[in-house]
Amino acid sequence: MLLTGLISLIPIIGQMVLLGWMLAALDNLRAGRQELPEAGFSYIGRGFRLFVVQLVYGLVIGVLASVVLLIGFGLLAAGSNEGSTAALATTFGGLIVAVGYLITFALAACYYLLMPVIVLRTDRGGIGGGLNVAAVVADAMRLPGPTLLAGLLTYVGILIAGVGAILCGIGIFLTAAYGYSVVAGVVRFYEQQLPGQGAAWPPPTGPIQPNPPSQPTSN
Repeated sequence: MLLTGLISLIPIIGQMVLLGWMLAALDNLRAGRQELPEAGFSYIGRGFRLFVVQLVYGLVIGVLASVVLLIGFGLLAAGSNEGSTAALATTFGGLIVAVGYLITFALAACYYLLMPVIVLRTDRGGIGGGLNVAAVVADAMRLPGPTLLAGLLTYVGILIAGVGAILCGIGIFLTAAYGYSVVAGVVRFYEQQLPGQGAAWPPPTGPIQPNPPSQPTSN
């Protein structure tokens, strides 16, 4: 975990490795192995897809929120000038700014609540699967209770991952991998709630037990 946390400090590349490492931890849980993957850069290819999906969602949320806030702040700036419409512009500007902040919060909350579904969609269908908003929402609506619980726990895991940043910034390497290992566990929990999906992965590996010797039959 410490080595993976150190790798995660590398800009962009480190985040891709961390996301791929989390998916490898998810694979271990699917196979019934309660163990973490080794640290290394071999996970970057797999993490790239999830990184792109998260980046696109983040950009969309940021652009939508920025447009609304810019309109609101523009009206507030216009209201600072003297004139008969100044008070009206200030009022509407304040309302639009408040709505902009509410939209930002609502979109961010929905994104984190849907994170387990997005991770599974991306893992199975690539970038297109993760960005298929209609399919993501449809999956979430099939199991609203488990989706809500898994989303909240995923947010807790991400919070844990970022706690180390409080320690002079670089302390995040102490918590990053641990937080994302929690996310892997939450995603696996959610996956097991899906009808017909929890047992769709290979069973735990282990030595094959020989069949018992056949008993002689009496004539």
